[in-house]
Amino acid sequence: MAKVALRGVRKLYGSQVAIESVDLEIADGEFVVIVGPSGCGKSTLLRCVAGLETLSGGSIHIGERDVGGLEPGERNVAMVFQNYALYPHMTVFENMSYGLRIRRMPKSEIAARVDRAAGILGLGELLGRRPRELSGGQRQRVAMGRAIVRDPEVFLFDEPLSNLDAKLRSQMRIELRKLHGRLATTSLYVTHDQVEAMTLANRIVVMNAGRAEQIGSPAEVHGRPASRFVAGFIGSPAMNIVRGRIDERGLALPDGGRIDLADPALRPWVGREVDVGMRPEHLRPGPTEGAAIVATVELVEMLGADTIVHARRGDTQFVARLHEGEAPALDQQVGLTPMAGTLHFFDPETGRRLEAGHREP
Repeated sequence: MAKVALRGVRKLYGSQVAIESVDLEIADGEFVVIVGPSGCGKSTLLRCVAGLETLSGGSIHIGERDVGGLEPGERNVAMVFQNYALYPHMTVFENMSYGLRIRRMPKSEIAARVDRAAGILGLGELLGRRPRELSGGQRQRVAMGRAIVRDPEVFLFDEPLSNLDAKLRSQMRIELRKLHGRLATTSLYVTHDQVEAMTLANRIVVMNAGRAEQIGSPAEVHGRPASRFVAGFIGSPAMNIVRGRIDERGLALPDGGRIDLADPALRPWVGREVDVGMRPEHLRPGPTEGAAIVATVELVEMLGADTIVHARRGDTQFVARLHEGEAPALDQQVGLTPMAGTLHFFDPETGRRLEAGHREP
């Protein structure tokens, strides 16, 4: 095991910037997840750590070693890919032991390592099978087993669950958390799935256009998003973000909506526009009279314990996550009011979070 340090890491493809000055410290044994939309640079950053991409600037340290000039095989990392990358003509045992065999490790040591990994992953009865005889989840376990037997300092995961169906992904997330708890190996995990990020990570790195928009615990990133981008990306359904103006009576929303704000710390903002964020789960339904937002229901999604309501006021759409039994009817007008202390404010020009003493959950 080892700590990992990325310092000013840059990656260019010609004149195109893929990674722009990323700084990240990963503690020994920590599980860090890099999340972001397609094309944000998250997989490129992981490949830089693995040595599959050459740095254009900055440095990467694993433990006390600067690994920037080392080949992938010299970095003592193990990578688990999205497509499993198993040899179809080899058995599970042969796939898991392949890397050890080419290093000419003694057969007894190879057998002991494979047996240990197979026991951890529940593959003991499958060692004689070939990949075509396995399910998707079993193949992914074999890919993880191949990484475990190497006893690396760092695990690198590149969207390893994206080829699995929703139920199996959920099961594999649980297994990954148990596996990390058991091995405590430093892990860097890339995904576009925020559910994976929120459930697996000790800390999350939210990437946007090659930059780390925010680094923090799942609770920090969700509860105090550092930018409008993070606020809109983390959370399901996504945060409602609308342009408003603060006046002496509070916050005026588009199309006539209004939220009364008594917080004196907002007084410096009087007369200026802000972007206001409201989590769907923080919008409460009620009578239209006196409600901050009065909107017409356009779509109702019944999800069992929760109901997602899409409502529109003029040109602005709002999404609310309501409890079972609270759902209004289609085409009905509904009053929505944000819970006290749950609003988020962002600068309309920079997109960065505004701090003015307003309490947040």
